[in-house]
Amino acid sequence: MRILIQNSWESMKNIFMRTVLLFSFLSCAQPAWSSEGWEGMDIVRFCTGDTVLFDDAICRAYIQGIVDAHEHFQLQGKHPKSFCVPKEKARRDEGEGMVPKWLEAFKERLHQKPQRLVVDALHAIFPCP
Repeated sequence: MRILIQNSWESMKNIFMRTVLLFSFLSCAQPAWSSEGWEGMDIVRFCTGDTVLFDDAICRAYIQGIVDAHEHFQLQGKHPKSFCVPKEKARRDEGEGMVPKWLEAFKERLHQKPQRLVVDALHAIFPCP
């Protein structure tokens, strides 16, 4: 019982820290892009090093924020499942690391919103059975 509670607490703490990191980044970095919001090229720059603000943690936090939001709304029944991220950390990390490569492969879509692009990338990388 103690292990179950500890694992649950660690999981909640991990999600909370990722969310705090994402919102901290978004509130601090706003001057780095236009007031109209991000475009796909912005996420590519943050994920591939094409900007002063490059940081793998920022890229992964953005991707994880999309995953967390997707799972939250899917659990509430607000939208269908678009992708199925594996529970195994190694497979999940490997797949999330492929998102920047997917974005690079679809440069013609970089004028679109990054949320849409990341969801499409995750759908291609983690299709549901």
